[in-house]
Amino acid sequence: MMNKNVIAKMKKAQDAQVEDVRRMDGFSEASEEFEFEYSIAKSLQEAREKAKLTQKEIAKRMGTTQSVISRIESGHNVSINTLEKYARACGKHVEFSLV
Repeated sequence: MMNKNVIAKMKKAQDAQVEDVRRMDGFSEASEEFEFEYSIAKSLQEAREKAKLTQKEIAKRMGTTQSVISRIESGHNVSINTLEKYARACGKHVEFSLV
């Protein structure tokens, strides 16, 4: 069992590190970009699950590997063409709109 004092110090250090990162130049822009990519990845994963497909099945339909699908679903930067292929593999299509 960990010492509660050690855990408290670790938490305090982690909180301080988070605050330091948030004060860095460019943090807001990077955060927005990450959030956008994550929301797309989450939508893709939800579409796959709704279609009752595994990552391996999507990969086969797209002509790629399960590890590539895993990276896509983790929010890695992907092309619009890849997004469309993934959507089609789920029986969906991609629509973009600027708001």
